[in-house]
Amino acid sequence: MNQSLLSSVLLLSMAAAPGFAAVNGDLAAGKAKAPMCAGCHGANGIGVSAEFPNLAGQKADYLSKQLHAFRDGSRVEPTMKAMASALSDGDIANLAVYFASLERSPAAVAKAAPTASAKPTAREFPHATFITMKKSGTVETFPDETVWQGGPNMLYDAVTPDGSKLLATSPSSNKVYVFDTASGGQLAAVPVGKAPKGVKVTPDGRFAWVSNQGS
Repeated sequence: MNQSLLSSVLLLSMAAAPGFAAVNGDLAAGKAKAPMCAGCHGANGIGVSAEFPNLAGQKADYLSKQLHAFRDGSRVEPTMKAMASALSDGDIANLAVYFASLERSPAAVAKAAPTASAKPTAREFPHATFITMKKSGTVETFPDETVWQGGPNMLYDAVTPDGSKLLATSPSSNKVYVFDTASGGQLAAVPVGKAPKGVKVTPDGRFAWVSNQGS
């Protein structure tokens, strides 16, 4: 095999290999789908805590591979399995190119010395934000700063796509608590098996997936 032909074969092999596959997605469609990821990975692709990896600025090919792996079960994580199972190939490609287009770190903001009188405003929280408080067994909202009573050791939460309901897990009571986001009223406390941890709502809002410890 001459050098020219060998080079051509190598180039074709590289182009066909999964590691070199180009991801063709629709950035706008990915942005529209991205809110389903915001509960863990942040509105801008920056993980809400050290437990959740940043998606912003990752290579689209890498993100696509991980979502496919979660969906087909070759990478095991119950919460991500539930989320990825609701995605089509097109959804995965769109999300991959969208998060790849974002900056790796949040936009720089001017830092001011904290003061005792500082209050959260719509500037810091343009959308309602819900935080489960493990020690107090409550949900706190921002920027309104209201407190909803839930179950013991409240852990993870998820908001329905229409924003009308909040689901929060309580591992100590083996239940998922459902709240009305407009009033903060508790709508239900649903038994879901031993020590529920993660909770996610499908994009169509019809189902919620809960991961249980040891299951």
